[in-house]
Order: sequence, then structure tokens, then C-alpha cells
Amino acid sequence: FSNDTSVAQPGVYLLSFTPQTDVVRVMSFAASRGKRTIAALLPEGAYGNVIAAEWQQQIARLGLNQGPLQRYAPGRATEAARALAAQLTSADSLFVTDQTDAMASTADAIAAAGIRLQLLGTGTWNQLSVLQKPAVQGGWFAAPEASGFNSFAERYRRRFN
Repeated sequence: FSNDTSVAQPGVYLLSFTPQTDVVRVMSFAASRGKRTIAALLPEGAYGNVIAAEWQQQIARLGLNQGPLQRYAPGRATEAARALAAQLTSADSLFVTDQTDAMASTADAIAAAGIRLQLLGTGTWNQLSVLQKPAVQGGWFAAPEASGFNSFAERYRRRFN
């Protein structure tokens, strides 16, 4: 199982929503709420490359202005957020995401940098360790409604122990 569309083939199935779909949903929502200049803070690597490419496509598709894009190596979100903060003069929102296990520290980096824009994100935000972070309070992110998954997980637990 994967959410990487490049590996889907017979016998390899996509599980969950793709990162691209998350970007489309949250960017469309932001545009519908009047956001016009969207900056981005994204990790380097395969996941970040997919997200950055889709972010740029959605900027063009929705007729938005591309704010600054800051990429960072694993564990370097704090320095990247500080560098980005100085460039956010015209942005009205910040798209930010990271791998699931790094997103909580990325949220801390945003707070430490003093960034106070409308935050936009993906389903990697949908975990308690991230949702409790002050920086993401009021942020918008794309994720499925949790009750469907919780119901599935309970049935799976009962059946397969």
C-alpha cells in the first residue's frame, strides 16, 4: 500500500488520499476564502518535490500569486522558517507541510519564527501531536473526516485482533 501515485500498478494499491489531492483541496479552499498570495515552507526530498510541484500548479490554475518558496533539509525547518519570515511581506497565507513524523517540529519552527499568516496544510497535520501546536490553531488542512477511518479501524481490530 502507498499514497505515491508513481508506484501504483497491479498488486500495488494506493491507500489514503494522495498528497496532490490534499494540495488541490486546501488551495482551492483558500482561494474561495479570498487568499491571493500563498507562500510555502516545504521539505526537500521526494515528498517535498511532489508537494512543491502541485503547489505551483495550483497557484497557476487558481490564478493566485506565488509567494516565496523556502525548502529545507530534514531537521532544518527552524532555520528555513526564520529565513522565510523575512520574505513574507506580501503573502496572505503560508502553505506548510512535512512528513508525518516531522510535522510537529515544523509547526514549532513556524511559531519560533513569529510567522502569523493563515496556515494551509495537508493530511500530515491530522495527528494529535500537530493539532495541539499553537502555530496550527486556526489553520486549514485537507484530511478525511475521522469517523469513517475510526469505524474501519475498529472493525479491522475486531476481525484481525
